[in-house]
Amino acid sequence: MALLELRVDPFLGREVNRSEAEEDIQTELDQEVEELYAKYERLGSHLWYLGYDLKPYTPIQINQLFRKINREMSIDRMKHAKPGKLITLLINHAYITGQNNFILSAEDNKICDIAYELRCNEARPLDLTIIGNPGNYFADKSEGCIFTIIGHIKFGMEYSKYCNYLIRGDVTGGCGWHTTGCTFIFEGSVSGSFGFWSKNNVYKTSNPETYQTLIQLTGINNVCQLLNDKGTVLEEFHKHL
Repeated sequence: MALLELRVDPFLGREVNRSEAEEDIQTELDQEVEELYAKYERLGSHLWYLGYDLKPYTPIQINQLFRKINREMSIDRMKHAKPGKLITLLINHAYITGQNNFILSAEDNKICDIAYELRCNEARPLDLTIIGNPGNYFADKSEGCIFTIIGHIKFGMEYSKYCNYLIRGDVTGGCGWHTTGCTFIFEGSVSGSFGFWSKNNVYKTSNPETYQTLIQLTGINNVCQLLNDKGTVLEEFHKHL
């Protein structure tokens, strides 16, 4: 299979500053978020009940709920209540009703399954920024989205298709397996078992050490690129059969 042509860099001119992003976050919960949290506490993992009368919440409200769950819910409770699926459901519902540019902020994030199976319209990519370390299984089976991770990631991004990732921390553990047609930009280091059984991806970095690691770790039918500080390609490595 031929490599897909790399489209215009989706991150070009799209700087995400942590302090600027956090300025958009309202820390005080509004009444609708309090009511949603109370309903969620009662229903737990029975999310389908919420789906019948789910109203579209704003990106700020979704982040408020995300922060409240992270702050107040125990890990044991999370295992049964599956809050990541609720947050993803709310993001998807808000996106369908015309909203975008979501931000989830929690440095000590314990919520798994954020953006699991999150898919969007190719003409209007869903844009999600994570401020902090995403929980396990982040963006698994997602399709067509733009993700910015201002933190470190250990497990996630598996079986993802045609997504764009900007990762401003380190990648460790098992990430990015079985991905297809994705673009990854790394600002930190890459280690562990990254990128196994993936194809038609483009891996970019301005770090020479990370570039060499990507060449060793990523499979066939992928492209690795070393960039300068202006984003110009200095060196490119193609992996073919």
